Formats: sequence, C-alpha cells, structure tokens
Amino acid sequence: MTSPVRARATKPREQDLRFAEQADSVLASRRDDLEQSESCLSLTNAEGVILRQWLGSRALAARLEHLDITPGFVVDESIIGTSSGTSLLSRRPTLVRGPEHFAAQFSALTSAGTVITHPVSRRVVGSLNLTCRFADTSRLALAWIRELAADVEAALLHRSSRAERTLIERFMRENRDTGHPVLAVSAETIVTNAAAARLLGGVDQAGIWEQAARVLTADHSTVDALTVTDGRRLRACYLPIHDDDRIVGVIVRLIRTADMGHPTSTPVPAPTLDGLVGHSAAWRSLAREVRAAGSRPMLVVGEPGSGRASIASVDLPSDAPVLDARDAAVAPEAWLARLTGLLRERPSALLMRHLDETPADLTAAVADALSSASGRTILRATATRLPGTSGRDELVAPLGAVIHVPPLAARLEDLPDLLRHLTERHSPPGTPPPRWMPDAVQALSRLDWPANLRSLETLVAQVVAMAHTGYIGARDLPAHVISAASRRTLVGLERAEATTILQALRDHQGNKKHAAAALGIARSTLYRKMRALGIDLDTRAF
Repeated sequence: MTSPVRARATKPREQDLRFAEQADSVLASRRDDLEQSESCLSLTNAEGVILRQWLGSRALAARLEHLDITPGFVVDESIIGTSSGTSLLSRRPTLVRGPEHFAAQFSALTSAGTVITHPVSRRVVGSLNLTCRFADTSRLALAWIRELAADVEAALLHRSSRAERTLIERFMRENRDTGHPVLAVSAETIVTNAAAARLLGGVDQAGIWEQAARVLTADHSTVDALTVTDGRRLRACYLPIHDDDRIVGVIVRLIRTADMGHPTSTPVPAPTLDGLVGHSAAWRSLAREVRAAGSRPMLVVGEPGSGRASIASVDLPSDAPVLDARDAAVAPEAWLARLTGLLRERPSALLMRHLDETPADLTAAVADALSSASGRTILRATATRLPGTSGRDELVAPLGAVIHVPPLAARLEDLPDLLRHLTERHSPPGTPPPRWMPDAVQALSRLDWPANLRSLETLVAQVVAMAHTGYIGARDLPAHVISAASRRTLVGLERAEATTILQALRDHQGNKKHAAAALGIARSTLYRKMRALGIDLDTRAF
C-alpha cells in the first residue's frame, strides 16, 4: 500500500499576505453562496501556498484539515499530484473529479481550480480552488470560480492602475537624461532604461529588488554599493515613490564609481569569439586559450552539445569542408582519400568531427595525413574525449593545441547571456525578443543539462514559440521543467556549500549583504551560488 501524499507546510511571504488582503473584499462577499453550496474555497499564492479559506461545511472543513488542506500548506501538483492545483502549471481552468485525483485520499472529493493573473504584469499571482464532495460535483463550479477570479483581477487592476501610472510617470522624469542608468521598481514591475539594461543581468536585478524591498519597508532613501556580474562596482541610490499616503515603488539611480570622481580600475576586456557569448571565468579562460592557439592545428574536446564544433569553427572560412570520422567506418578507403585530398589543397582549411571515433585500423594513416598538413592549412578537430584514452594518442600529436570546452553546468553564470542570444535567434524576424525574468533564470540554473547547450536551445525555442508577452518568467516554463527544477538533489560538496550558505542567511535574518560579508564573498557571488544550488532568491521581494 502506498503512503498518503501529504501537503507541505510553508510560511507565506509579505507580498502574499497583501495579495490575500486585496482578494478578501471580493471573496468575502460570496460567503453566503459558499455556505449554500457546502463547499470550501481556497486562495493560494503563485507557488500553491494556501493563504485564505472560506468554508461552507463543517464536516468538509474537518476532512480537509485532516488532509492538511489548510492555510499555510502547499497544494500544487508537484506536492500532491493531479488536483485543481494543476492549474498553476497549465495556467488553464481545471476540474478534477473524485478518482481523477492522483492521491487516493482525495478520491471522494472534487476540486475545481483556476489561476489569478495580475492585470498589469500578466504574471500568475495565485489561484482559486473550490472543493466539494464527489457526490456534489457540479460543472458550474468551474464557471463560478472563473467568475470569482475575474472579479479579483478587476480589484487588482483598480488598485494597480494608479500606482503603475505614478511609477511610470516618475521613471519618465528620471529618464530625461538617458545616458545615466535608472530603474523604476515595484512589486510587479521593473522598468529600466537602455543604460541600466546594459549594466545589469538577471542576478543583479534580483539584488536590486531585495534592496528596494527594504527601502519600501523603511520608507527612506538609501545608497548601497553594488558589484555587478562583470565585476564593475557601482553606487545604487534608492528613492521611494509616494502616491498620497502609500509607497508604490522605488527609483534606483546607478552611478559608476568613475562618474563620482573616485579612481577605478578599467576591466581588462576578455577575448571575444565571434558569434559566441559568455562572461563567466570558465568562458573567459576558454576564449583566451582559443585566441592563444591562433591558427595552429587545434583539437577541441568536450561533452556532446557543449559547443565543440562552434569553438572549433572560430576563424574558419564559412565554406571550410567538414569531415566526420564516424563516416570512415562505412567506406574507409574513399574517406581516407578525401581526407588526404583536402589536406593537399593550398591554402586549405578543414574541420574534422568526432576524431576520437576514428576506426582503429585507420588510426596510423589518419595520423600520417594530419602530420603532413601544410603550415598554411587551418586544421581543427573535435572529440568527446582525448583519443589517447583509447590508445590512439598519435592522433593528438599533429594537432598541437588541445582546448577543453566546459559543460553548461560549469558556465551557469553565462545563462542570462546564452538565453538572450538564443532567444534572439529563435524570435520571429522584426519582433523584439522577450526578456527572461530572474525567477526563470534561477529555475533553469537548477537543472541538469545532459545535452548542454543543445538541450538549452531546444527549450528556448519551445518557450519563445509559446511566449505571449515581452517577458518570460518561471511560470512560463514547461511543467516538466518546473517540476525538475523544484526537485534538484544536492550531494557532496554542493550539499555542504548549501548548508553553509543557509546557516549564514539564518544568522543574519535573511540579509544577503551581511551573509555574503560573513562568508567572505561578494554579494553577486552569493546570488550566483544560491541560484546554482536552488536556494530561493525570492526575486519578488515585496
């Protein structure tokens, strides 16, 4: 017999409580309808945490409490399986009747659910779920909660419209000098000018949102030191935006240290590889090695999908011939003759793929052919592993430079750059590519990427094809990606590192700036590690 599936308890965040208060006035007015239906209505946040419940039947209330379907518990699909909470993944109204539930303990119940989407940001902010006995199932339940959700969204729009207008008007005033980086930040919105967008990545934005949350709470201006992902140091000035008696957002002015008259070191630009992107330490090291190799023969080694062929093709003519060593097994003599002929051309260029899969009986002949290549020949080859590991090290000697391409797991700092690059590639011509929000980047950084860049590009193409707004958040990712991101298991050193970071955050009451100082690392490094280890950045900080 399988164990019952249990909901998981968690503490709602401050912004969730404000959302619940905004929904209260709408939902409480329907209490009479609810009592007559002998049902239970639950309001959740975007992660499936129950924030409020309205109960029309004491017997049903007792049953749901026994099943942990009460405020403070998580009831999304990743926790309790198929239920009305599935709407948070599908973003569609969902009706699950009796035995259709994944967990057997819910088979006597029917649940209907629909998401609540913020009318300004178009992000899912929560869901409504109506639960009743299976015997009382009514198809009208889904229509009723969809009507309720529309009423809640209308209330959110009424509250947000004026605040959003105030936010944008203040941003426009601050942005008169477009050469200076400036942002306007609210609970649902982050607006940047071009100068700020060039400076900030997804992790940098997460840090700014967190500091802005503290400014809203304290209601006073502050200046904070900020080190962005590429190592540049800035000053960030946070100014609260007031609308009558409430704060509706924060203006953030970014000031480069050089602009303030302080001496600053000019970052040494990393070598560039045409058509390829990255800024992480692993990427900069790879670029330096490729540039140092110049036009010498080169062997590029890396995991499948890591970009070996793209690296090997840097500075090769676009019409350079490509020869695959795996084809040699089909027609060895013809393949070897073609290799020899290509290497005799003066001048010439050649890309050999999968060198480590050269048939054993051709190894000596291939090595001789490569050794005879003229110095004017640009010779590049790729391999999954060094051919020497299989007793064919003579294939490596003629190639001189050996470049190791890091897997995507070693380049997580490059995710924002890679996502932007791939999104531009797969966006329709003439259409501005959507921007990836920090919560989506954070979710993707928790995944294993067995096919490296190849699997990342497949996902980007799928998400971009389904994008309906100018932004891609975590909730826009496919259901299987969200599920995998939430279940990443840490082992060994990763687990020890996560434990150390969490303890530092507890010691400093969640203040990431102080936690980073205690750990002896930059705050940008702490954000990167938290993202890679799956520790929630909570980018929607207020």
